[in-house]
Amino acid sequence: MKVVLGEEMVTLSFNVKRPCSELSLYLMPCGGGLISYKILTSNHTLYEASDVDSLDIIKMAFPLRGKYYIKVGQGGARARATARMAEVFVSKKQKKFPLPKLPGKEYTRNGFQFCRHWKS
Repeated sequence: MKVVLGEEMVTLSFNVKRPCSELSLYLMPCGGGLISYKILTSNHTLYEASDVDSLDIIKMAFPLRGKYYIKVGQGGARARATARMAEVFVSKKQKKFPLPKLPGKEYTRNGFQFCRHWKS
């Protein structure tokens, strides 16, 4: 889903109704610039990132059932260029991801697996 960004953060929501082994979230600014985002549940923030300039992949192992929210907005005040659009994709099945695998650095923080991809 492509999201048009303004001065306020845009909130997207999705439900996890059935248990799954892994949930993948893909966030990417469109047309250059920087974005920030938060991944939340109804009662707390799971992860937060700012000044993202390329594809970010977040993988949640065995997510709990319930409603999740993604808040996406333009990059921080220090940003040289802010993105006007962002692309967000959420999937339980990795084979449905529409982009090829890119080189990047994988790391784990707070039980989440992340992959930050390099721009070419």
